[in-house]
Parts: sequence; C-alpha cells; structure tokens
Amino acid sequence: STRNLTAAAMLDANTVVICGGRDKKLNILPSCEAFDLATLAFSEFPDLMEPRFAHAVVHYQGTLIVIGGFDNKKSCEQYDTLNNKWISFTPLIEGRRYFGATVIEDKIFVAGYVDSVELFDGTAWSVLAKAPRQRRHGLTVALDGKLVVLGGELGLHHGEGSRKAVAMGGGDGRMLSHRGGPGGMLRTGDDGGVRGHPLFPVD
Repeated sequence: STRNLTAAAMLDANTVVICGGRDKKLNILPSCEAFDLATLAFSEFPDLMEPRFAHAVVHYQGTLIVIGGFDNKKSCEQYDTLNNKWISFTPLIEGRRYFGATVIEDKIFVAGYVDSVELFDGTAWSVLAKAPRQRRHGLTVALDGKLVVLGGELGLHHGEGSRKAVAMGGGDGRMLSHRGGPGGMLRTGDDGGVRGHPLFPVD
C-alpha cells in the first residue's frame, strides 16, 4: 500500500519489513508489509499494536524492534517470531519522532528530535550523552564502532538544515566532536580512510 514517513528493516537475509507510516489521506497506519528480495513481491505482515509514523525500526537479536514515533511516543514494540505478532518492548526514557536508530555491538542507539542519545543494552534504556543541538530527520549510522548522525534539520521545527556530522565513540559515550562543511556526504581521504577521525568533516 502507498505510505510515507514509514520505517523498514531487514528481518532476515531475504525479507524487508515495512512498518506503519501514513497513507494519502494522512491516516496513521498500524499495518506492515513484507518484501521478498528473491521474488520481488510484497506480502501481508502482522499489524503493529498501535499506529505510528516518524518512528524507527531496527533488526536486533534476530527480530525487529519498532521504536517511538509521532507524537513523541515512548512506546516500543518487538516482533515475536514464534507467535507471528508484535508485543510490547521496553519503552524509551524520552519520547521522540523524526529520529534515527542503529545497532552497534548488540546495543540499540537512538538519536534525534530531543538532544539526548539513548542506549538499550539488552535490559534497559539509559541516557548515554547529550548532543550539541537538537536535530531531526538526521541519518543515523554505525561506522567503525561509532554512532554517527548526519545532516537533518536543527531544532524541532522546519528551518535550518544541517551539513554537520556528529560522532560518538567509546564505551563511555563521550560526544567526540562536531564539524561540518558545504557538502552533506562523508568522503575518504587520500589514504582511503574517513577524514577527520574521530569526527568526519562533510566538505
């Protein structure tokens, strides 16, 4: 079905699951779909427990975790692979939407919308660090064991776009540094490595 502001992740090597979002009439959707990479076909997938959009989903410990969403949800859901349904998962400390999530070393990291970065260690969420500024719609990725947040809009409302990259690293969750430039993409240096370790200029 047609949807936007959705989220997707790989359930296994052949299956992408698309969760929630909004339809053309701006209805918030609980529905999910599975896309088979071998057959290039969509199929039905169990509905979420609650409709959500502007959320995130990650593959974690063999299943999927759906996190947050509009309007600043703290709630999370886990796909129960044995019973083919969604069940409740440990809620966030701070509700958020238009944010990013990624998994590093069997831990879930979420960053964006509010200025905190949260970490799920397999048992509970904790606040890992504070970002230099609030941003939303940023791209959150794992790179060399570090959490990197790229671009997005600064603040909570439509306005100034960011060309900056923020990097976090180390088990102590320190914010390493914060720089930017006139590009919007990471680029490698002459030696083939990412320039500006541990923060990556985007010029």
